Amino acid sequence: MNYPGKLLGTAIVVLWLAAPAKAQKIVTLQDIHEESFPFIAELVAPGASEMALSETIRLIAVTHRGEHASQVSIYSLDETGAPAATEPMALELPRRGPLAAHTTYALGVTFHPTLPLLYVWQDVNAPQDQAETFEHLLIFRV
Repeated sequence: MNYPGKLLGTAIVVLWLAAPAKAQKIVTLQDIHEESFPFIAELVAPGASEMALSETIRLIAVTHRGEHASQVSIYSLDETGAPAATEPMALELPRRGPLAAHTTYALGVTFHPTLPLLYVWQDVNAPQDQAETFEHLLIFRV
């Protein structure tokens, strides 16, 4: 066998051995049953887009997109950290001044780490020249 033939043969063997399929390990997954996770709790929030949790005041804030009755819903947590069996509080974002006629919507929420404050970042569907006076950040005492 000539030198180019040996080189080509060696290259083919090296590439075959280094192929990704040879390096992958086969992993089989076990079936997981719901009752094996007793710490999971469901929170029903239709049209939810963002969520924030405050462990210190035991609240969850959820923003909604689309035509939801409120832009933000506040859910209470019980002493164990599970959602309380109460209806969520609806938080309607205030509309002021010339932009009151336009639709506002919450983009994001977060709680202050130690104080009972909820920060809501909002936007408005309005012409750009009117939107420059819009206050995007709202701070609520909860």
